[in-house]
Amino acid sequence: MTQIKPRVTESRKLNVGLVCKRFAKGAGMSVTITTLAQFYVHALAIEREAVARYDEFTRYAEDHDRDELADVFRSLCRLERDHVRFIEKRFGPIEVPPLIAARYRWLEAGPTESQPAAHEWILRRIEPREALKVALEAERRAQIFYGQLAEEASDAEVRRLAREFAEEEAEHAARLARALAAEGDSHVDWERYFGADSEGG
Repeated sequence: MTQIKPRVTESRKLNVGLVCKRFAKGAGMSVTITTLAQFYVHALAIEREAVARYDEFTRYAEDHDRDELADVFRSLCRLERDHVRFIEKRFGPIEVPPLIAARYRWLEAGPTESQPAAHEWILRRIEPREALKVALEAERRAQIFYGQLAEEASDAEVRRLAREFAEEEAEHAARLARALAAEGDSHVDWERYFGADSEGG
């Protein structure tokens, strides 16, 4: 197997969509949910993933002396953790099946522990702007997921909860968008790492 040798350049920007496709291929948010129990399982997978990634991004920002950015990630981590606690309090202990958890990974397909090298490789090379883009993309996907359920679910309680979650994810996305607008440009050449035509195989 050919080993990928990363390169860093000043002239190319991160293609967040490419990174997400490469490491979360098949992780679309479209899924049929007809019961409150199903909603809680999928919502818990989304929120637990957000907590884990925001915790990592917080430590990353702290390690790079980016206190304001760390505050953004830390605050969002706390809000997502509140969602987790809300679900667990309402529904009790929930074991999310690995295949469902894998649908909502931010950085790679499948459980993180199955690809620690790939996961750590990204975290070592990601720039603050890229971290914000990854988080923003994930929040927007979650917002779309909850928004669709709020419109289409047959269960009234699922629609109500999905509407609340969608509104909160929209607030998270707006905060990330403001933080992203305040960030300088980045220079990691992710397309060179993975190849611009990687989606086509």
